Amino acid sequence: MKIISISLYYKPIWPGFGTRFSELLVDESVNSEHDVILYTGRIPKSVEVDKKFRLKKTIEKFSKNSLTINRLWTPDLKHEGTGKRTIIYLTFMFQCFFKVLFAKNIDLIMGLYPYPPFFLPILFLAKLKKINFILVEADLWPDNLKELGIIKNSMLYSIIKKFSVWAYNMSDMVIVITDELQDGLKKYFVDPSKLKVLNLATNTKIFKPIQTEIQKYGDIFVVMYSGILSTNYDFDIILNSAKKLSNEKILFVISGAGEIKNEIENKIKKLNLKNVKMEEPVKNIDDLIIKLNSADILVMGMKNNLQAKTAHPSKVFEFMACGKPIICSTIGATKNLIQNSNSGIVVEPGDTEQFIKSILLLYNSDDQRKTLGNNGLEYIKKNHSLESFREKLSSLIDSCVNTKISKV
Repeated sequence: MKIISISLYYKPIWPGFGTRFSELLVDESVNSEHDVILYTGRIPKSVEVDKKFRLKKTIEKFSKNSLTINRLWTPDLKHEGTGKRTIIYLTFMFQCFFKVLFAKNIDLIMGLYPYPPFFLPILFLAKLKKINFILVEADLWPDNLKELGIIKNSMLYSIIKKFSVWAYNMSDMVIVITDELQDGLKKYFVDPSKLKVLNLATNTKIFKPIQTEIQKYGDIFVVMYSGILSTNYDFDIILNSAKKLSNEKILFVISGAGEIKNEIENKIKKLNLKNVKMEEPVKNIDDLIIKLNSADILVMGMKNNLQAKTAHPSKVFEFMACGKPIICSTIGATKNLIQNSNSGIVVEPGDTEQFIKSILLLYNSDDQRKTLGNNGLEYIKKNHSLESFREKLSSLIDSCVNTKISKV
């Protein structure tokens, strides 16, 4: 089968931009013995990457099939703010439209990123060319736009909502990452059976517990957050915990990049936190694995919002695959994941007191840290392996292609 996949973000890793899920979907489509043509965006000049990621076109050979990666031009802007992102999305999708227009012998199109309304022109084109279309959505779109205050104008929100609903119902299948997200999106579908859940997976041959030869932080106890620095996360709970625990032999490490990096740094200075260290995000997977394994506890502060209720970040699976205990302030999907796997401690969003108690509990119990870490690792191996992901994805692709194309 010949598949066109469209995702603004792919390799290398861009924390917070869904690159993990895009990589999973694209690579495992090829591993399911399909030929895949991927259209993705170019890497901004400000991002340091291997030269191979700068090539406009590369072909990767798998055992039986191939992946052709086409990197399309996009404005060299920071991927921050609604205005800049919209310009990048429109530029990218304009080029993708013509790539699909002139494509031949295509069996399926998978729309991974950006968001549903941007795929409408290609959805119309897919119908005209009689090609089945799978839309992939990892957020409760467009509800989260309103809740987060990204779109404040009610008329504009209504238009975006209408276009989103149109895109959902024009698609032959819509894949989401959690049961909670499936439940949240059902209200937008004429035929809810189009909504399918494909749980995230992690490559446990890559993400795994290791004994780091270099003790980067010495013999101090390390509490770490690693990932995107965005408004979706609550960093106050981490910084306030660090303030309260300043007399303990604990180092708080915040590793990542994002739109609120300066805000976090300013708060660290304001609180005069000597036990908090800010670090730049790592540039490759091997370094990320070493970094995660150098921590004693991995933490996340999430807010009481729709994002937390319906989706969970891919980093949680990687934390678990590295055998590390997790402390997270959250609700919904991520709470259910951590509790079902017994891989960590969950507190209510904003509950700094319980967050601190949880850190101290694990700080003082090596056995409990090991038990929770091992529980998470075994849960990932059993429930979120690449093999099970590939099998489910292959089944969904076959089901979609054998389905009658939805009417416009």
